[in-house]
Amino acid sequence: RARYNLYLFPKDSESKNYNVVGEINAWTDTISYGEEGSSGYKIYDLEKVEWPNGGSSTFDDCEITEAIKGTALCRDNEDRDWKIKLGEKAKN
Repeated sequence: RARYNLYLFPKDSESKNYNVVGEINAWTDTISYGEEGSSGYKIYDLEKVEWPNGGSSTFDDCEITEAIKGTALCRDNEDRDWKIKLGEKAKN
């Protein structure tokens, strides 16, 4: 697990966003190409974000691998949809 700064945008917003710290789990999956072999690739899952006010939100099945290049879409445990952009690794 690693902690990263994230930018959460409400799904229908381009400018309003929240700078939060997220707990991310990284793991490796493998694609098989039959007789040609296989290839491994990293998957990044967002599990939890910590809000500046001290609260938190959790995410189930929130793969943010696409956020490395741009943004990912996920729904939190309160049924809110977010566009997520990955920032730098958190210092704490």
